[in-house]
Amino acid sequence: HPEINLTIDAFIPSDYIQDGKQKIEMYKKFAAVSSFEEIDELTEELEDRFGDIPQSVRNLLLVSKLRVHARKHRIVEISQKGDTIQLVFHEDQSTKVDWGDLYEIKGPLLRRITPSRQGQQVVVGIKVKGLNHEESIELVENFLMQFDELKKKQEGEAVADVAN
Repeated sequence: HPEINLTIDAFIPSDYIQDGKQKIEMYKKFAAVSSFEEIDELTEELEDRFGDIPQSVRNLLLVSKLRVHARKHRIVEISQKGDTIQLVFHEDQSTKVDWGDLYEIKGPLLRRITPSRQGQQVVVGIKVKGLNHEESIELVENFLMQFDELKKKQEGEAVADVAN
């Protein structure tokens, strides 16, 4: 499991789900989520059973999305250190991704990204200064979605190279 340590209120408040057993059941579902489809299903279930989703539960859903991205991209840790959120990639990713392509990432994210190395691991720092906790997490998710597109493009190019 990737380690996720962020400064964010991510919990199920007692005024949203009063029953202790139901709350534990929902936390287990959050822990078991392994795909974006399952997160969508969980979101629907929460709305259907308990009504409008409060921000702290939305944050739990965001953290679940980060966990799915992390597993997919072999990120071992996502943690906040001051004004920076660090994504630490597994050592085996250091040769699988063209890290220079990170500079193709679009929009306001580009100025906030700093790739570096710690030993064999690649670490991507994302500066979140001036953003609230929810905006910070959304920025990280935005980075991971763009990173996903970059990897797909790279894999496509690698397949094309092999074909030639």
